[in-house]
Amino acid sequence: MINAASDGDVQALSMLGSMAQQMSQTPGSMQQFAVMLKPLIDGERDLGKLTKNMDEQARQLMEGLLSELSSMENDKPE
Repeated sequence: MINAASDGDVQALSMLGSMAQQMSQTPGSMQQFAVMLKPLIDGERDLGKLTKNMDEQARQLMEGLLSELSSMENDKPE
């Protein structure tokens, strides 16, 4: 969904916006993660920047997501 939103898919962007809103109302890791969805959509892939001030659970989630995004981006046709 992040890849699709980054590529301009309005429906994916809308869905991520709704998810981020719900996640931001959840205390802890999900709230921390929600804040970083916009930079991810905008193309940020630096783990250090994306996980600054995150707890270990949110950091691990972000690390897995970045790994998957990298794999998807590498498989994209030029």
